Amino acid sequence: MPRRAIAAVAGTVTGLALVLSFKTPHRAAHASAPPATTTPTIGPGDAGPFGREDPGGTPASTQPGPATTGGGSADVTYKDGTQPGAVVQTEFGAVQVQVTTKGGKITDVTALATPYDRRRSEEINSYATPILHDEVLAAQSAQIDTVSGATITSDAYEQSLQAALDALRS
Repeated sequence: MPRRAIAAVAGTVTGLALVLSFKTPHRAAHASAPPATTTPTIGPGDAGPFGREDPGGTPASTQPGPATTGGGSADVTYKDGTQPGAVVQTEFGAVQVQVTTKGGKITDVTALATPYDRRRSEEINSYATPILHDEVLAAQSAQIDTVSGATITSDAYEQSLQAALDALRS
């Protein structure tokens, strides 16, 4: 009997570890219907909504702009201040963040609005927004990983954050 119990526990732990480490494909499920945003229209030569290359444009890292502080393209300097991002509408509700910068760096990001009309939305956002917050502080940009199980919120969070950071570029 103890062997069966050990095998059952080991199998359960392995399965749980696999489920918790699963990441959903970025935007795959919602590529046909992007959420409406108040983010400005991107033209040729402009960085895309996440600072990435826009088709027909040049890579964000080669565009003229603010001086970097030494590292990669995520090391952009920002004016000191607090700036709300765009309100991004999703199929579950609005997402909006506010970013605070000091000394050229992102010091805080706050979710001003997340979907809350469904119990499941509240559950997802209660675990996803702290993860997204920590990702932003670590990345010092809107180029963050999607939180597994919160793809729509993650994408909208990134879009709102990028709009706020664009307004704070020095």
